[in-house]
Amino acid sequence: MRILQLHSNFLEYEPVRKEIKRLFDKATRMGVLIGNSTHLSDWVDWEIRTFYDKKKRLPVKTRKRIRAMKLKGCESARFPSALTGRSTRPMNWDPIELNRWLDENLNA
Repeated sequence: MRILQLHSNFLEYEPVRKEIKRLFDKATRMGVLIGNSTHLSDWVDWEIRTFYDKKKRLPVKTRKRIRAMKLKGCESARFPSALTGRSTRPMNWDPIELNRWLDENLNA
């Protein structure tokens, strides 16, 4: 079962997509929290690809800007295919490590 099929009434969601893109323009990083069905979400796939495409023209490697973390209890969850080649090493639930990543210098 798909969480949301973007091809179905996709234009209906254009205001939401436009707002997400506006927020992505301001963001320097993207944290993707992975649950047991995240890999089924077309929205998550679209968000990852859109964020990556918006940031890839910046000087810092884009993949350093996206980090996936499995939620507690979801250690065997699958990652969305959009993360392939677009994310740093995915990690299991570790909020301290996530904070460390958010605080580190992107240019390092």
